[in-house]
Amino acid sequence: MIEIENLAFEYGRCGFRLRVPELRISRGQRVAFIGPSGAGKTTLIYLIAGILTPDSGSIRADGVDLTRQGNRQRRNFRISRVGFVFQEFELLEYLSVKDNILLPYYLNSTLQLTPGVRQTADSLAQSMNLGDKLRRFPKTLSQGERQRVAICRALIASPDLLIADEPTGNLDPATAQTILALLLEQVEQRGATLLMVTHNHALLDSFDRVVDIGDFASGDES
Repeated sequence: MIEIENLAFEYGRCGFRLRVPELRISRGQRVAFIGPSGAGKTTLIYLIAGILTPDSGSIRADGVDLTRQGNRQRRNFRISRVGFVFQEFELLEYLSVKDNILLPYYLNSTLQLTPGVRQTADSLAQSMNLGDKLRRFPKTLSQGERQRVAICRALIASPDLLIADEPTGNLDPATAQTILALLLEQVEQRGATLLMVTHNHALLDSFDRVVDIGDFASGDES
């Protein structure tokens, strides 16, 4: 599913350097990325998603060499085939919950918004206990509810790869366990690969594999 070889990336001004000689992740694996603050966990998943581009080396996701893609190609690949749950949720406050879930279809013309997709959004929301909140706006939701909206948005296009950046970082322990359980359930149903950045080592038993990014980085990440 994911093949990284001789990856090099650095933020020149702060001296941060990330080197990944080799990393292979199989389809369907549930992988946790751990490491100290500033080790490069977010940098690595941004590279895998094509949000950032490496200085050298290659990143292949589902057979596509992202390092050979232009900005527009990487963006379309990311929106249509990668679900991304951002650490700060990145919900649009002026859109309803349902429209936030459907946002990838508004942003990417290669995705066709059909009645079936709208029904999928309803079903996802129902599975996340958001069925009665589809017409509400993000500012009226709790942190846990906002996170569930972000997860629904990441899943709406049935991605092969789901990437989550500290999806439980702002939540209390009980809510964090609930959110992770919901996330893992949805991934299993779709046969998707999950990459998740976390500082919460209490969650690691739920993953197939744990990768310490601190082994790859040097300097301070910006």
